[in-house]
Amino acid sequence: MEEAAALLQEFASFGKKEVGLEVPRILNPSTPNTSSSIASNIKYHAEITPLFSLERFELPKAYFATAQSVHDALIINWNSTYECYERLIAKQAYYLSMEFLQGRALLNAIGNLELNGAYAEALSKLGHSLENVACQVIFFNKTHLKSLEAEWYVSMTLGKGKMEEVAEDWLEMGNPWEILRNDVSYPVKFYDKVVSGSDGKRHWIGGEDIKAMAYDVPIPGYKTKTTINLRLWSTKAPSEDLDLYAFNVGDHTKAYEALSNAEKVGVCVCVFPS
Repeated sequence: MEEAAALLQEFASFGKKEVGLEVPRILNPSTPNTSSSIASNIKYHAEITPLFSLERFELPKAYFATAQSVHDALIINWNSTYECYERLIAKQAYYLSMEFLQGRALLNAIGNLELNGAYAEALSKLGHSLENVACQVIFFNKTHLKSLEAEWYVSMTLGKGKMEEVAEDWLEMGNPWEILRNDVSYPVKFYDKVVSGSDGKRHWIGGEDIKAMAYDVPIPGYKTKTTINLRLWSTKAPSEDLDLYAFNVGDHTKAYEALSNAEKVGVCVCVFPS
């Protein structure tokens, strides 16, 4: 009974500053918590994990480097959160949705970590304002079953006096918040059918096997170290689905047909088809 009470107390106090379990803060370049260390960490990501040329530190590059800096801090809390949940055998609730609107990921994460001032000062030292860097984020609405290759999701624009759908290119430069989970994938069948068998039962047969790959986005709680994840899914075909015979005889379109279809499955291509 005493052990159970202690576990409940630990769970109740997890992530609170005033009492209980503190998520460990390892003071290294991956866990910035002062304006100086944050500035150093942003410069580190701008140079070591570049998505843009090294010559200039313009706003798009500043956004990605800043997001990766914040991401480092989220990972520490994210790992500690799930270690705590596993240790306490905590019950968890899951919400399944075909789409989501994440919004201001950068400002939300920095605010929840209570590092607004530190990041504003750090970016000022690097020649940018936090407001201008945050404006680089794209408000996006995408499916939970997404394709990283089919990067033309639907957004809305005003034209001819009414709202119209246009192709959205929000994934062309990548998403700094996502973590590919190579160890989490499931086979999913498409283009199959249900038939009635001789036993009177209905059976699901045929179709194509497509691999669903997990991507996690750490989501921090407000003024707490508790950080859980938003799980997204991408689709790809197993490598063995490459038609090597067709490839060798020069029919490259047919050779890559299964791979191409996997990346264009249903809602992966268009969120809101007309």
